[in-house]
Amino acid sequence: MNNKKFKAQALALVMIVLVVASIIGVSLFSRMAKDKEAAINEQDSSIASTQVDAMLDFLIGADIELLEKVLAESDYSVKFDSMSAYAAFLSEKGIIDETTKDRLNIDWCPGQSKEKLSMTLAEPLDFFEIQPGSVMTFNLEEASADSSCELTLRLKAIEDHSIFAIKRVYKDLSDIVTEDIKSYCILQGKNEGCPADIPDVEYESNLSSIEDFDNVNKVHRIKINLNGAISNNTVEIRFLPIKGVLGMAIDYPDCINKNFKPIKITSEANCNNSYRGKQMFLPGSGSLGYSPLFDYGIYDSGLFQP
Repeated sequence: MNNKKFKAQALALVMIVLVVASIIGVSLFSRMAKDKEAAINEQDSSIASTQVDAMLDFLIGADIELLEKVLAESDYSVKFDSMSAYAAFLSEKGIIDETTKDRLNIDWCPGQSKEKLSMTLAEPLDFFEIQPGSVMTFNLEEASADSSCELTLRLKAIEDHSIFAIKRVYKDLSDIVTEDIKSYCILQGKNEGCPADIPDVEYESNLSSIEDFDNVNKVHRIKINLNGAISNNTVEIRFLPIKGVLGMAIDYPDCINKNFKPIKITSEANCNNSYRGKQMFLPGSGSLGYSPLFDYGIYDSGLFQP
């Protein structure tokens, strides 16, 4: 009797151990399957992200005037739904040569893949970012404009506030260059004053003297009389961020023989349902000026500013 009882208890213990082991085994297998799937998804995502960057890289150093001409011929909208079409376009337009074309890997994703790239002119409310140490230029050298020609810019602080300088560069008939620079500060939303927390930098607490606030879009708006600037021998107007990222959008005027409209390029890639997309802006040909290296200086205090 006791032997039968012990055998039954042993059988019950074995069954419990088997059930627990099975549960642990199933859990481990499920965890391993999920980890493997996550690793594959991460790999596909990384491949898609790399491909997005690769498609954009071919246009970063491209001839801006050539891209503007291509856009004008295509009613300002160019789209590609395959890598082969994109590669053929770059080669046909002379943006890349045949050797460089071979770097465009058609079979970049092992499995199911899809890519897209589009180029258009930026819209008046397409904001691009200007980082401290960089510059946005409006080149007026050899420019001509109608008497009432205005350039409208929309500005916003990407972070809590943005402090930036507006530099006007003049050149007289004797090629003598002079500069006028003023610094300003804007907050996110309507400007009500900025903290004076940067030593040795004098700036206006608002832009009331040269701009108005767009209550609909919640951005600051500056209007620059281009004909007046040209008449005053202005050859460049430069926006230089000092602290905080400055967002800018351009309402392009058609009353001047310069193209300030940025080119908006959107790149998308999908590798086995892992999607990645990026957008970049190339400056218009009228926004090509001298290097920002000559705008900034490092002072004894360590301050890096215009």
